[in-house]
Amino acid sequence: MANAVKGEVELTLKSGKKLILVAGMEAMIQAEGLYGKPSAQIAADAEAGFVGAIRALFWGMLLQHQPTITPAEVSLIIQENMDTIEGALTNAMKAASPDPEEREDQDPPQPAKPQRGKSSGRSGAKRG
Repeated sequence: MANAVKGEVELTLKSGKKLILVAGMEAMIQAEGLYGKPSAQIAADAEAGFVGAIRALFWGMLLQHQPTITPAEVSLIIQENMDTIEGALTNAMKAASPDPEEREDQDPPQPAKPQRGKSSGRSGAKRG
């Protein structure tokens, strides 16, 4: 089962098999190694529909829970499940870096505490 707190997203394939995606730093490093470009470019290329970028991201995100999966195996999964994989990749990326305004579990910002320090000016008179 995926742990949303850790940025994990569960994906159910058409075959019924469940996979867990993790869009952490290690996933991005692995994707960069496979695709040969920085992670921001991979994300942009994947969004533009470049299948190599989609495969690199998907493979990188699978490795934490499926460490022996190969890029060739990932290609076969993508061929059969492209419609669900694109949404899962988007969800995993959002889980990895959620918008602070959209997080429900986040405590509201706390007001800054007043600084304690000297309470009188040079003349010794108290400030108002």
